[in-house]
Amino acid sequence: MIFINKRFKYFFFFLLPFIVRILTWFYLIRFFRIGTYDTFIYIPVGVNYINGLMRSNLNVFLENCEHPPLAKIIIGISVMLFSKILDEFKAAALSMVIISSCIALIVYEIGNTIDEKTGFISWLMYTFDPFSIHWTLAWLDTPMLYFITTGIYYLFLERRRILL
Repeated sequence: MIFINKRFKYFFFFLLPFIVRILTWFYLIRFFRIGTYDTFIYIPVGVNYINGLMRSNLNVFLENCEHPPLAKIIIGISVMLFSKILDEFKAAALSMVIISSCIALIVYEIGNTIDEKTGFISWLMYTFDPFSIHWTLAWLDTPMLYFITTGIYYLFLERRRILL
């Protein structure tokens, strides 16, 4: 794209979805009347997981064991890192916002396997999609969506390599 310097392109493609999601989840949440689910479960469990890991106590993984632990570990790390400057909800939400913004970069790259305009349109649609913005805080699903999107990107790259 002509209007974006190549050096700052990926920074911009991360920053804009990040800003949209931060504004939505930190400041506009009451205005849009959107809510989250299971916040009261995943945040304390994530913190307990990290505390248990720091004490070499793997028994903490028996708590809320019916759900995969990766996202709860990410939430726990985020709360431990950012709870000094943010409340627990915002600290946990920050990690999901970062992951969701990284997904925007991958969406751009998937579209970019076709051409740059398709990549930009794909990124734009994901960045401002109300569904994607709302489900940024699908606590357990957002990290999984990142890995699925990354897998799709590598499938596109392999398909492109085979066809060329």
